[in-house]
Amino acid sequence: MYRSFSTTNYIEHGSFTLTGADTIKMDILSHLYTDVDERIMMPGWGTIIPRLPFEPMTTELVDALYDDVVRVVSYDPRVTLGSVIITPVPDTHTILVEILFTINETLIEESLFVVIDTGTDG
Repeated sequence: MYRSFSTTNYIEHGSFTLTGADTIKMDILSHLYTDVDERIMMPGWGTIIPRLPFEPMTTELVDALYDDVVRVVSYDPRVTLGSVIITPVPDTHTILVEILFTINETLIEESLFVVIDTGTDG
């Protein structure tokens, strides 16, 4: 189905190869962790996630993050977005993001969890 290369899981899996849902999840994570306008010749590509450390945890920030996550997952033609749940955790200075999506070719539902450290008392 899908196949890609990644160095992040080599120690755990002993391979640089990702397949199937793991490839899609890595692609979505790569897009999420790319700063807006960081990629050359791709204006608007990326999200606000790299800019979140030390930002106060406000409702506007959570809304903007939600919009970014929906836009990123909707950009990938291999998946259909099910839901995005964003949970701010002020005590630990983190934002938890749960993304539920369906892989279009197999109709298998998958989930992706992202923990964002804001590093502020917000």
